[in-house]
Amino acid sequence: MNKGLSVYLEMVRVVATFLVLLSHAGHFGPLWLQDILGEARLGRDGVVLFFVLSGFVITWCGKEKDKNLYSFATNRMARIYSVAVPGLLLGIIASLIHTSVQGEPVDYTINKAWLYYPIFLSFYSQSWLGFLFPAGNFPYWSLSYEVWYYVFIAVVLYANRYRWLLIFAVVLIMGPYIALFLPLWGMGALLYVCKDKYTPGRGTALFLFAATLLGFIATKVTAFDSVLDEFNHYVLGTPPKFIPAKQFLGDYFLALLAVVNFYSAYHLRIRIGELATKAVKALACFSFSIYLYHNPLFLLLSLVPFFHDAASWTSYILAVVFALVACRVLASFTELKKKPLKAAIDRTADYLLKIKTRKVTAK
Repeated sequence: MNKGLSVYLEMVRVVATFLVLLSHAGHFGPLWLQDILGEARLGRDGVVLFFVLSGFVITWCGKEKDKNLYSFATNRMARIYSVAVPGLLLGIIASLIHTSVQGEPVDYTINKAWLYYPIFLSFYSQSWLGFLFPAGNFPYWSLSYEVWYYVFIAVVLYANRYRWLLIFAVVLIMGPYIALFLPLWGMGALLYVCKDKYTPGRGTALFLFAATLLGFIATKVTAFDSVLDEFNHYVLGTPPKFIPAKQFLGDYFLALLAVVNFYSAYHLRIRIGELATKAVKALACFSFSIYLYHNPLFLLLSLVPFFHDAASWTSYILAVVFALVACRVLASFTELKKKPLKAAIDRTADYLLKIKTRKVTAK
């Protein structure tokens, strides 16, 4: 992956993160802004970008960076759990404080934490068991998709025997709704594999790049993605309860724009200035923390009278700034410490391997 594309994709990750953050901060802003953000559904756009981007980057990791399944799996574990576990804990704390102050019942997932949190930690909360959301941290739902897509691509890239049988088993286990959006994530993966099959001229690449950016703006201004969603029932029929396909066609249309945009950016060999690169990297390094920590932080912030009652531009901007600063501080102890976590995972694996070796030798 060339340096320009790498920085550009990090920029996309930052943009996707901010789409989610700014959308979820809407209830701190004036009513007209809340209405606009509700109609625009920018949070949905951010998640679609995340999925396509993840498909591209994770496939690159599997084919170029991680040389074997162990390396691939442990790198993904360190990346995910370094933020997922603190995100769940932060959600629990925020939910308990919020319900205590508001005099509301404790969230059902906390009351039966022994049952629900192992499900959340195994990323099986959006599948055959139903649609479960951890206390105080609604955005956590998307990890159940991401992780199972990692398992899918790991089987595709590393399984030598029984590959097709294993692929079928993984798709069956992940469940219908996660499988429904697997091709969307797969669009990013397929782009990485096929990006050099055809090399467009610079003029064509520039046209596609500009057209996709303008296409996204036009889609949001005209609400074309929402219009497409109205035809979901023609594709899926009347879905059962475990497939609440409220957004489907619109998501795939946005994903197609993203794929063409990434493809054109790759062939444009984009060059990004040093100052802009530093700014992007400074935000990208804790973007996962922003995504997974902002909701519990907003829940706590809503208890402060000023933020609860203001509903103004001032409260909106201050809420966003607070979330960014708090997430950066928390990332210093979590997301930015994934290397020590990776080392701990390696040591644990070595220890378990030694125990296994001793047992085999003893026999």
